[in-house]
Amino acid sequence: LSYLFGSILSIEVSEMALSGALALLAIAFVSLFYHELIFISFDEEAAKISGTNTNFLNYSLAFLTALVVVGAMPIIGLLLSASLIVLPAASALLLKTSFKKTLFFAALFASVSVAAGLFLSYYLDTAPSGSIVLANAAIFAGIFLIGKIKK
Repeated sequence: LSYLFGSILSIEVSEMALSGALALLAIAFVSLFYHELIFISFDEEAAKISGTNTNFLNYSLAFLTALVVVGAMPIIGLLLSASLIVLPAASALLLKTSFKKTLFFAALFASVSVAAGLFLSYYLDTAPSGSIVLANAAIFAGIFLIGKIKK
């Protein structure tokens, strides 16, 4: 059951080190292949024709995502790791900014939702994972509603 929900409040030093290493690996991958990832995101066929090794990048990205999820499972659980991958990115995409700004806002929204969720869970005496997911969902809903109101 701990792999489903995790135990974010009882993180050990080794788990923090693993998380840091995986974060650095993910940042390094995106930094190293930034332009290729943008090219593949917009037109995979054109990227393939221009000589970009799309299979390598697609499989590497899938493998890296799997590594991050598996590494995060004991700490934050499968449900929260899925939420932290999907909701901040979806929220950032709603802003309709550049690829670089979308990456920045996704990281910002994930960080804010974790901080807000931990704060809420402490003061409301609720489960941290659930509170983080709710904070994440609130950010998404807020951005979605603001976008609808502006139209």
